[in-house]
Amino acid sequence: MYTRALTRWVVVGVVAAAGLVVADRAGLATAAGVDVWNLSDLERVLEEEEQAGDRYDAEYGPLADRIRVKDDVTADLLAGRLTLAAATDRFLELNGENPHTTTLLRSCYHATDPRELAARNVLDFAAVSPAPPRGGDKAAALRQLSAEFARLFPAAGAPMHQ
Repeated sequence: MYTRALTRWVVVGVVAAAGLVVADRAGLATAAGVDVWNLSDLERVLEEEEQAGDRYDAEYGPLADRIRVKDDVTADLLAGRLTLAAATDRFLELNGENPHTTTLLRSCYHATDPRELAARNVLDFAAVSPAPPRGGDKAAALRQLSAEFARLFPAAGAPMHQ
């Protein structure tokens, strides 16, 4: 009787070990999270992912902050609390913190005047902003901003979003 029980447990052990080997080779153990024999590799991967997350936060965190501020400025503009000139000055200040932004804006708007670039950037933010405009008519608000743009930059031509 003892030999039979031992034989059964040996068979169960061999089958379980074979199953683990097959699962490891097929990637099933990793997918199921039971590959504890690779713990040091998993800890290394986790550390690399955390470092990548820190680098991402360092590089893109300031960009996300600038976009949030631009969204707030745009909402104030559409609500009538700011003029296009004031919003342009704020965008110019925000864009000035990152020379890559100015280069990108030049390639998008094909203008050289930094203030005009910032104003066009403001108008594009206003065109896609979900913020409600004063009076509730987005098209009217954008026409008014385009007219203000034409007064500020008479030689620049019409804004591109029209």
